This record gives sequence, structure tokens and C-alpha cells, in this order.
Amino acid sequence: DWMAPALANALNLLDLPTVVLGGGVIRADFPNLEELRHRVQRLTYPQIGPLDFRRAALGDASVLVGAAQLAFDRQGELP
Repeated sequence: DWMAPALANALNLLDLPTVVLGGGVIRADFPNLEELRHRVQRLTYPQIGPLDFRRAALGDASVLVGAAQLAFDRQGELP
């Protein structure tokens, strides 16, 4: 499983208290987030506090909504 080590490395670097997973990374049938949180917590530095893992409110649509927002934000910047 690649996700726990990848998230632990990012958290060790950035020291973030909350992890929000969405888009193609996580689906409704994804394993228990609490189990993933425990695996990640074991791989982070002791100084990293308790972690809060959440599913993105937009689910699979989060990538599409983010891309649309970026396009609207950049409207007018194109030649």
C-alpha cells in the first residue's frame, strides 16, 4: 500500500493537522479512513500531533470543480 507512506512523508514535511482525501484518490468503497490514519500516524515523526482524516465533501467531483474554479479564476488572463 503506497498511500500511508506517501501521506506520512508529506505530513512529516508540512506538519498539517488535517488530511482531506477526495477525487480519484478515494472513493466510497475506500477502506476505513481510521485505519489509514493509524497507519500514517505510526509512520510520522513523534512531534506530529494527532491527525484528522476526512473525505472531501465533493467526493469524485472535487477535481472537476477545482479545474472549473481555476478556469474561471484565470478567465481574462489568456491572450
